[in-house]
Amino acid sequence: MRKTTCLLLILSACITLSCSKANTEVYGNNPKAGHYARINGINLYYETYGQGKPLILLHGNGGSIAAFKYQIPYFEKLYKVIAIDSRLQGKSGGAADTLSYDMMTADFAGLLDFLKIDSAYVLGWSDGGIDGLILAMHFPKKVSKLAITGANIVPDTTAMYAVDIEQMKNMGPLQNILGMIPGVDAKALQGAQIDEKKMAHVEAIIKSMTNKERETPSVMNSSRKRRIAQGSGRNVQEVNALLKQFEQMQKMFKQFGNMKKGGKGKMRFPFA
Repeated sequence: MRKTTCLLLILSACITLSCSKANTEVYGNNPKAGHYARINGINLYYETYGQGKPLILLHGNGGSIAAFKYQIPYFEKLYKVIAIDSRLQGKSGGAADTLSYDMMTADFAGLLDFLKIDSAYVLGWSDGGIDGLILAMHFPKKVSKLAITGANIVPDTTAMYAVDIEQMKNMGPLQNILGMIPGVDAKALQGAQIDEKKMAHVEAIIKSMTNKERETPSVMNSSRKRRIAQGSGRNVQEVNALLKQFEQMQKMFKQFGNMKKGGKGKMRFPFA
């Protein structure tokens, strides 16, 4: 299971879609499937497709239901798909000066109540993955199963491990691995551009850190960063960017309430 999760996370970071054929259905702006619900003082837009066990689709930051135009046709054959435009995104409303993950997950929980759905499967990526995690923690009875990707890609020990990356490399180029992911339309992704070098750069930077630096990134001063950059063949700006992303992930996990001082609960870089 952890290998599959690692694969999905890595691909989500390295794939830039440039598909030439779009689905004929106008997902995200479909009058036949679209609805509004008044939730927490805003008009929350969602679309429903198919029949069966409810499956909630949560898009990433700045996205919309349209992000799932290749997934909805597949999943609607198996589930009742409920794709949602998050607050202030897509066709959903909200106050432009106020937005948080807690607000968005409260909206999703409110929509489930509105639709009289006790529990549902939840699939999310990027911010949608973070929303899915918080939804499962704050409203556990509403989430029967959770599948996320891209929620904690850079960088923490729950996302990637050196052995996983090595095993994935043995499977061949990332382009060939696309067809191995359940639910992915490999033909629709034939125009995808895969950045094979991106993960290699991140791995090189992290492997150039000492064990202490991986476990406690705050010890890294200017001289340490220069040494890491030189050792990895990258530049200091890239090292700083990776550290900044890690800091943001730390703050997010503290918000989740699962960060413990020391021990297994302490967040650190992978490959240690």
